[in-house]
Amino acid sequence: MNTAPGTTSAYGDQTDADLVRRAKEGDERAFESLFGRHHKRIFSIAYGMLRNEADAADATQEAFVRAYRSLARLEAEGAFGGWLAQIAVNICRDILKRPRVISRSLDEPVASDESEYRLEVPDDAIGPERASLDRELQQVLRKAIGSLTPDHQAVITMHHLEGMDVLDIADVLGVSEGTIKSRLSRARAELRRKLGYYVNLDT
Repeated sequence: MNTAPGTTSAYGDQTDADLVRRAKEGDERAFESLFGRHHKRIFSIAYGMLRNEADAADATQEAFVRAYRSLARLEAEGAFGGWLAQIAVNICRDILKRPRVISRSLDEPVASDESEYRLEVPDDAIGPERASLDRELQQVLRKAIGSLTPDHQAVITMHHLEGMDVLDIADVLGVSEGTIKSRLSRARAELRRKLGYYVNLDT
């Protein structure tokens, strides 16, 4: 779904709820504005779970297609962002369940989003040595996250990459706050087991 230049400028000041209502009435530009507003975040969630740019782009596109087709069933129009994120997470879960013959390469480029999972590099590493070690650790972290279950990948991605709080994640995934806390705790423990003292996921 591509948006033409200038098509959404008149909609920028409207709330998601306003845009959803207009989209339900057949205003395609209103949905294009929703697409422009939420695309980066949905792609970031998808990439955080799938660790593959092509798969993340496909999942993001599919999430918006499904949202558009199901828009009439969305009653809480102001909750569009969370509803869309849940659709994306479900799509990513389905993708992760598919059998894969070829494993993901550790040389795969990182998405160009400013946010990224970080590992703490030992303080005694300096200069070029530190930069090289940092890149290597990011590759190790991406592989470790990819080995988590889909549920654990989802909560790690949304909490540590997207900065979402526990309550918002619970709303998106349709589970209790306690369930999210439990999944985060288990996912962090698994990452610590795989990565040792280098990973900092305490917040």
